[in-house]
Amino acid sequence: MDFSIAHNLIKNKKLIILYDDMEGWEENEVLIPKQSIEVLDKDLKDLNVNYQILTSKGGVENIVKKFNPSSTVIFNWVESINDEPNTFHLISPIYEKYNFIYTGSDSRTLELTTYKNETLKILEDSNVQIPITSYYGNCYNVDWNVFPCIVKPCAEHGSDGITNRSVVDDLNQLILRIGEISKKFNNGVIVQEFLDGTEYNVSIWGNKILEHLPISSMEYSDFEDYHDRICGFDAKWNPESTSFDRVKTICPTILPKYLEEKISTLAKNAYVATGCRDYGRIDIKLKNHEPVVIDVNSNPDLSIDAGFYRSASFAGFNYGQMFVQIAGFAVERSL
Repeated sequence: MDFSIAHNLIKNKKLIILYDDMEGWEENEVLIPKQSIEVLDKDLKDLNVNYQILTSKGGVENIVKKFNPSSTVIFNWVESINDEPNTFHLISPIYEKYNFIYTGSDSRTLELTTYKNETLKILEDSNVQIPITSYYGNCYNVDWNVFPCIVKPCAEHGSDGITNRSVVDDLNQLILRIGEISKKFNNGVIVQEFLDGTEYNVSIWGNKILEHLPISSMEYSDFEDYHDRICGFDAKWNPESTSFDRVKTICPTILPKYLEEKISTLAKNAYVATGCRDYGRIDIKLKNHEPVVIDVNSNPDLSIDAGFYRSASFAGFNYGQMFVQIAGFAVERSL
């Protein structure tokens, strides 16, 4: 969709950007969200959009019921209820209760993609290529025989629980790691064949017509030991770790046209199979030179320093335009 169309679709609407209440967060946790809101506010003013940016403090339902659903679009940027993990899928039913147009995937998809085992099963059933994968609720009766492999918590996000100890080389290490992770997170684990090499992050937006934004890649060539060639928790969130600056993010990544087309097609198939709406991100690696999906994120981070905006910016969108574009997709599918 051309940006002018998205802008026109919301010109007679009030755009409510609703974000998390940050009361009680640590200073380092609020820095990027506050910067994001400041830039968004400026950009939307420049775009002459009728909007309000509101915190969810006081409760999402108490806030939204003050607005008229027929003339309002809600940009759902709320990640949790009362700061509880894995509750973002409980927000959208509130908007639906009052018949609001809102951005992003519905509750079913948000909950589905919380659980990696269910997501991967849907992909497999939809003939979307994935790595060899199994789910284990505990460390008993483990029948896995593909090594090296990687062990991931089933329902965590942001690489929580992923370290260089997640990549294991034999059955004894695997049983030990499954026991550790299942005990810590209490939601079972996903075991996948470990695919060494570049990871491709494919940001997609749209509904009937899907567009992939410039593809981003994560390069691990700086690591000699393949156990370290992952984007674990420290690499994402801990600036003091040895891996934080060594995982190289390249955007846009330059790919042969045939490979970019294969990656794009696979990502779009995964987006559709899992029911993503308006925007999402699909993570892909190569197996024997062919792309496979390793994760689907129906609710990717939209912060100003995050990968989705990085890709959108290389497609020519400023921060506010990205929000307007996504809101335009939501309005378009409601017509």
